Amino acid sequence: MATNLAQTLKGCRSWADLQQRWSPLTKKQKGDLFEELTKHYLILEPEYASKLKFVWLLRDVPTSLAKRLKLPSGDQGIDLVAETKDGEYWAIQSKYRQESDQSITWREISTFTGLAFGVCREFSYGLIASTTERITNVLQHQDRIGFAALDVWQGLDEEFFKRLQKHLYHKREVLKPRLPRPHQNKAIADALTYFIKKKHKRGKLIMPCGTGKSLTSYFIAQKLKARRIVIAVPSLSLIKQTLKTWMYESMARKQDVEWICVCSDESAGKVEQDDTVVLKQDLGVPCLTNSKGIAEWLKRKHNSLTIVFTTYQSGQALAKAARDAAFTFDLGIMDEAHKTAGSKGRVFSHLVLDKNVKISRRLFMTATERRYHGQSDEILSMEDPDDYGETIHKLSFKKALEYKPAILSDYKVVTIHISQEEIADLVRNRAFVRPKSKGWGKEMEAENLAALIALRKAMNKYPIRHVVSFHGGIKRAQDFQDSNDAYSKSFPSSGRLQTFHVSGKTPTGTRAKEIDQFSKAPRSLITNARCLTEGVDVPNIDAVLFADPRKSLVDIVQAVGRALRPSPNKKFGYVIVPVVHEKNAKPHDILDSDSFKEVLTTLRALGSQDSRIIEYFRAVSQGKPQNHVKPFEGVFTEKLAKKIDLKEFINSVELRCWDRLAELSWRPFHEGREFARGLKLKGKCSWRAWRLTERPPDIPSAPDVIYRQMGWLGWGDWLGTGTIAPQNRPFKPFIKARNFARNLKIFRQDDWFKYAKGLLTSKGKIPDDIPANPRSVYKKEGFTTMGDWLGTGRIANFNRSYWPFLKAKNFVRKLELKTREHWFKYCREGLKGKPHRPIGIPLKPERVYKGKGFKGMGDWLGTGTIAPALRTYRKFKKARSFARKLGLKGQKDWFAYVKRMSLANRRHDLPSKPNRIYKTSGWRGWGDFLGTGNRPQDGYVSYIVARGFAQKLALKGEHEWRTYLKGGIKNKTTRPYNIPKTPPYVYKKKGWKGWGDFLGTDPKR
Repeated sequence: MATNLAQTLKGCRSWADLQQRWSPLTKKQKGDLFEELTKHYLILEPEYASKLKFVWLLRDVPTSLAKRLKLPSGDQGIDLVAETKDGEYWAIQSKYRQESDQSITWREISTFTGLAFGVCREFSYGLIASTTERITNVLQHQDRIGFAALDVWQGLDEEFFKRLQKHLYHKREVLKPRLPRPHQNKAIADALTYFIKKKHKRGKLIMPCGTGKSLTSYFIAQKLKARRIVIAVPSLSLIKQTLKTWMYESMARKQDVEWICVCSDESAGKVEQDDTVVLKQDLGVPCLTNSKGIAEWLKRKHNSLTIVFTTYQSGQALAKAARDAAFTFDLGIMDEAHKTAGSKGRVFSHLVLDKNVKISRRLFMTATERRYHGQSDEILSMEDPDDYGETIHKLSFKKALEYKPAILSDYKVVTIHISQEEIADLVRNRAFVRPKSKGWGKEMEAENLAALIALRKAMNKYPIRHVVSFHGGIKRAQDFQDSNDAYSKSFPSSGRLQTFHVSGKTPTGTRAKEIDQFSKAPRSLITNARCLTEGVDVPNIDAVLFADPRKSLVDIVQAVGRALRPSPNKKFGYVIVPVVHEKNAKPHDILDSDSFKEVLTTLRALGSQDSRIIEYFRAVSQGKPQNHVKPFEGVFTEKLAKKIDLKEFINSVELRCWDRLAELSWRPFHEGREFARGLKLKGKCSWRAWRLTERPPDIPSAPDVIYRQMGWLGWGDWLGTGTIAPQNRPFKPFIKARNFARNLKIFRQDDWFKYAKGLLTSKGKIPDDIPANPRSVYKKEGFTTMGDWLGTGRIANFNRSYWPFLKAKNFVRKLELKTREHWFKYCREGLKGKPHRPIGIPLKPERVYKGKGFKGMGDWLGTGTIAPALRTYRKFKKARSFARKLGLKGQKDWFAYVKRMSLANRRHDLPSKPNRIYKTSGWRGWGDFLGTGNRPQDGYVSYIVARGFAQKLALKGEHEWRTYLKGGIKNKTTRPYNIPKTPPYVYKKKGWKGWGDFLGTDPKR
């Protein structure tokens, strides 16, 4: 059989075709062909073609280069060599295995790593191309190693094989650039208007999952002519997808690109929460992790489009590098931007803030805005225009469904009602074999079986073939796979269901293989906790099953997005939610159950994105004809259907749903105002009392907040009383208003505000067309200061220009003030015989001149006094020597000495409280400091000796110990100098266990 690569490729459309074609060949033939395939893959694949200048098989490396790199003469581990456009070199090893579940071991590749980074020279990176799912874990922390494993080769599509065959026959192969679809064109146009015509710096692009946000961002960047771009995403798997998208489009348009990936290993701490874990090595390209290396790259001269792909987790390293390199990005694209909301101190939020990294324009893309209520300056919320900008473009779910061809498929929420009796029957009749799993208890069994029954009923009733189930943890997801397999064995009539499981622990290659098999099986289920929520493409999904409660609305929307990708003959995607109830449950019991709360949570999450849900339930609540598609269906058991009035029950369900969903879409402002005026309420207080009892769910309790930017004029307008809120009144023009204020002859700001409140009766009432706070009303019309407004000429402190420090200090010293108190009295009241304080002299010089020469009030006034916090004290030994010469007998004498000393006699380098100043620099007690001998230099006795002395005193507790120290307990031995007064501090790390142990009162001793 021919072993020429071009010949073996004929008719191949996929990796599976190629493997089958190669299966009869010898091991060496397959290895040689795979080496050639690796070479041409690196030449053709855009992310490599944009990075590499040459790729050679080992035998084709130019002789001079082989000598320079010290390459071995034969096949000793390095199979290919590549040269980058930056003049660096890669060593490449190619390993073919027919059976993909084998792992490449350390022994097999140790020679390669030893050659590439030991014997040979100048290799900056090593790439291991392998057809296996896994490569030895030993290499996981090797920064200079990358993998091109099974997921890469399995992902090769028919288009690649066509291009490859043309390339091998030296025919021109051209990548076809993708063109924006109609919905993307609208987003692009809106972005250009927003950023260029309106000159905004940051804004939000909101589009449902699966509508092509990443590709849209590429088109927007092109139209904005951005040359320096940073693209931030929450995971390495998304870096891989985004890099592929952008490089494909750039190469198709023959556009030169310089790019780097900035990211770190995501594996730490991720597995337990089941986020998708992709190692840096799985990207198959070099990743920079430290700011120094990133800064060096940014400082290079870049003549073409320059892109940095980064994870949010590496934002701090990138930001520091950009600051060090004085590098400003033209455009920042923040994908899955809801991840950045929350505390400003989080690593995910770092790139949002200008103070961290300079980005001229920021584009925040998400399907699900994340908002936080409250006023904290430390919280980022996507509704805050200062941090995220306004909404540039929003593609509603309703609008997305109207496009032809379809962007998304429609969906239905299916509630499968299951009685606990049904679950008990399954277990009681031993028709179900429990999985062999630790921790499998009755509660888990009930929940698991409920989800299992719901899944099978849904698959029997609806055209569902491929389901993704989401669970509360990895273990529960694995158990659900096991229980489904057991169910299929117990009930063959239910039909064959192939099951798969993936988690954050699953190697990238294995994950790709499982997903591929899942999508090709006739009927299949793939279980996970949350690793398939975002960032991993899973084709052919018909339904998602929430087997366990989910609290995050964002997670629900992201998960449901998996079932909305259109495919041939697919009319709906389905969201399956089990509802479990008691055997004899009444309708109200079901509606109040925890299971039904999950239905409400799911509908609420979807309603936040899909206005049709709100429209449907609003029509139901108002008794209007329902022209909308019903967003959910219920599947009931025959027993339940016989016990209750289904029509009445469904109506109750719909009204209950409306109560929970109404606040997602308030009535339009004019409708809400019409309703409010019909109440005939007198004012805001009456409204607050009324809203507690009778308010419809789609009328907001705080309309002044909800309708702030939608027509709100005040409570008088809302309730129809005619009263106008101050901020909405028509005020006099600034000049006329100021003339009015000056004529009042009010000279102080405080008096103006008293007048505005009606407290200065002699001045009359403030007219409606004069604002109480002129600063806020006229700040853009001429208002400068309250002194100007009142005509006094005074300037507020924050508007003053102060004198230079030395000039100010020289003026103050001539006043000959003695203390801080004199200074403040002079500033506020003036002093007889002293000139008035000039406007350029601050009341609090320590604030104005901080860092500009201010050393304390003593220096400011010229008295020579230095504030204790600013003094420089003499060394401990010199201070002790001075103190001992004073002949003082104890601590009280020292403080008395300090108190009676005049400022002139006492030196400022001697502290009044030496026990604090010298606490960590030699202090051993007052006896040592004063030289009285009350405490020897060698310190206190050991804890055991001190405890023995204390226990002989027979004291009952800490209180009696303190009384004893003061001499309040008679007939007790006097405390020796080497027994400390405060044993907890002295013996803190030397045996102290508590007062009970020290005094002998602890009963455990």
